Amino acid sequence: MAHTPGPWTAKFGTNNGWDVVAANAKIAIEPWSDGMDGDWNKTSIANARLIAAAPETAAERDRLRAVNADLLAALNGMITLFNESGDVIETDAGHRLCDAARAAIARAEGR
Repeated sequence: MAHTPGPWTAKFGTNNGWDVVAANAKIAIEPWSDGMDGDWNKTSIANARLIAAAPETAAERDRLRAVNADLLAALNGMITLFNESGDVIETDAGHRLCDAARAAIARAEGR
């Protein structure tokens, strides 16, 4: 699902709240609300700014997914190389490194 391209910005709206806009089009409205901090303006603008950051947040998520895939490939390649050259993995440091790499791979893959 596609979204309106960024940048999005939070601007003081005319309808009792903050508008989130992109290319002069209203994306969302964050109504004024009484926040837990007792300051409706602080809470509402913080919410509007969070919504406005959505395109950049999504882009960073996608970038990190790509980096994660590259790192997983490198770790898997390292483990394969270490396993193929027995002299490297047969050291205590080699075992610790491979164990750490396997644990990182499992965490990255949600295991």
